[in-house]
Amino acid sequence: LKAKGVKDPYSEIVKNGKTRFVPPKREAPAVSQDIYKVEVPAHAPIWGAEDATVTMVLFDDFECPFCARLYATYEQLKKDYEGKVRIAFINHPLGFHKKAKEAASLAAAAHKQGKFWEVYSFLFTKQKEWNRVPDFKEWLELHKAEIPADWETLKKDMESKEIEKIVDEDSKIAATLGVRGTPASFVNGRFISGALPIDSLKKVIDEELKKAEGKNLKGDALYREIIKDGKP
Repeated sequence: LKAKGVKDPYSEIVKNGKTRFVPPKREAPAVSQDIYKVEVPAHAPIWGAEDATVTMVLFDDFECPFCARLYATYEQLKKDYEGKVRIAFINHPLGFHKKAKEAASLAAAAHKQGKFWEVYSFLFTKQKEWNRVPDFKEWLELHKAEIPADWETLKKDMESKEIEKIVDEDSKIAATLGVRGTPASFVNGRFISGALPIDSLKKVIDEELKKAEGKNLKGDALYREIIKDGKP
């Protein structure tokens, strides 16, 4: 370019260039066929039909931004696989998220009222509001009219030893399985790390539905049969 008399080669090179960097698309990592023996605790909230073919166990931290991203994916999966999938929830508040344990306690307390999934949605859809405030409980008090459960009962229960025990037990389950980060999903015992695209999750669910064809078991009985020899 200089030989042609161009005084500013850089400007000439980039003049017709792209104006925005777009990261290249990457293939989602393959999901292992390995099965883990993920027991669903009796206190876990469960969404979906009792006789569903696929059991998904979700380890989540309400303050985790990637969990909030996966929340939308799970809401779509609920619609697309209604009657075929059931979802069990296990709290996994990470230590470096200062409000995560309080949020987990709120959700566990809501489960006592039969309102877990409503409060689960409330926490994730409002995450960008409450995760910036200095005092989570104060924020809840200010927004109590929006909480889809009885606030006075929630306030009392989330401070109880019963709820503290549930959240601690959930954390122990995660630790025993070696689940360190969130979100973490197990689809019929198959581990999926992070907020994968919905098509990746659908692929695994469809594989599990195909495997179950012709079997006489469904729901919890089928799930227990699948995971009985799984990795601890």
